[in-house]
Amino acid sequence: MTKTMRIGLAWMTTDKGIVWHNGMTAGYRSFLGFTADGRRGVVILANTAADADDLGFATLDADAPLAPTYKAIVLPGALLDDYVGTYKLADKFLLTVFRMNDGLFARATGQSAIPIFPSAPNEFFAKVAGISIGFTRDPMGVVNGLVLHQNGDRAAPKLSASELPPEPKEIALDAATLGDYVGKYRFDFGAVFDVALKSDHLEAQLTGQATFPIFASAKDKFFYKVVDAQLDFARNAVGEVVAVVLHQNGRDMRAPRVTNQR
Repeated sequence: MTKTMRIGLAWMTTDKGIVWHNGMTAGYRSFLGFTADGRRGVVILANTAADADDLGFATLDADAPLAPTYKAIVLPGALLDDYVGTYKLADKFLLTVFRMNDGLFARATGQSAIPIFPSAPNEFFAKVAGISIGFTRDPMGVVNGLVLHQNGDRAAPKLSASELPPEPKEIALDAATLGDYVGKYRFDFGAVFDVALKSDHLEAQLTGQATFPIFASAKDKFFYKVVDAQLDFARNAVGEVVAVVLHQNGRDMRAPRVTNQR
């Protein structure tokens, strides 16, 4: 995409006279563009969240670059563990890399986590936003940083344990205790928070959103790894779970329990 851009009525116009707009919802992506002289146009509809803008621009402008194509490979779990950690992109802006579902995820401060896929040892890519990541190692072979490739290159050193901000520590709870939290909880704004037991862990889903695992840091206290959010379950005088409080983006949102699915 060129640096000079105008916008009007939700249509963007580049300095080369390409009028365009894009969108994504529920994992589907679209792009529509045409040249200002009306001679060429393109519509891209995709059943994937992968960014298609570069393909649209390249169709309309022979000089527009195409994003590099990556092919995912399989790396052993022990090697994936090397990359787990927190990396400092800027003051108060960190990138946390963690394992989940046999893969790697990356989450930047204030953002949701996205899966990243290996294309080679030390090289990863995301299927959204044109993101790729190269991990660096010291002379002893220990991962000591990364370079984020997105609209330029940004180096980020890996933080040591003493430099890390405090984070919840995952603990194990038995199935009977986990069962206490299973049920539906309704927020004042109408959304329903559905907590279900999946094998040996809990998964939670908010109306209209994907299902994600939640992890216990203590009895009645849980946290997400895919977003910076925590959950506190509340009990009544006889010990029954009656509500959940979601802590996210500086807000505390309480949802009373409406059903018990145990």
